[in-house]
Amino acid sequence: PTTWVFCINGNWQSPLCSSSFDGGLTWTQQVPGAPANCNSGGLTGHMVGANDGNFYRGNPSCDGEGYSIYRSTNGGLTWTEHELPTDDTGTAATWNAEEAQVSVDGDSNVYAMWMGIDNLPYFSYSLDDANTWSEAQMIAPSHLEGTGFPVIIAGDAGKVAFGYVGTTGDGLWHGYISMMTDAFNETPLITTVMV
Repeated sequence: PTTWVFCINGNWQSPLCSSSFDGGLTWTQQVPGAPANCNSGGLTGHMVGANDGNFYRGNPSCDGEGYSIYRSTNGGLTWTEHELPTDDTGTAATWNAEEAQVSVDGDSNVYAMWMGIDNLPYFSYSLDDANTWSEAQMIAPSHLEGTGFPVIIAGDAGKVAFGYVGTTGDGLWHGYISMMTDAFNETPLITTVMV
């Protein structure tokens, strides 16, 4: 049967998650969506399941110093923290700070997107179930001064799309979509359009 997992924002130190192992007929009690004693914050909702059975969701790290992807290998019953490479990018200090975005491709590779302290979007990928991450890359056009509301979607291996809003500092915000077809390349081609 299909395993379903949902996580909710709670008035607690991390999101609360519940699982169904019978296609949604019955659900487990709510459990922490992070390791014990992790203060990752309660705002969540963007979760993804991989073809290999793992579930992933993004949040600030347990210590609040960066962002992490949280992984469950047992249908959402327990979660482990996997820190993103945010040492240089930092964590956004504004409304952009709530969570990292996560997606998986058809081969179960993991992709993450987050807003750095400069309010610009950053990207990293993992080929080993979020245990290690590629170096962080800023993915927006250089003329943008701020971005927000990130979303990331992966397809086939190495193909990933990003959505966000951005401003050049003139007070106007526009939608942007960026695409990579060779994400594992050292210098991937990023095609961006304003919508």
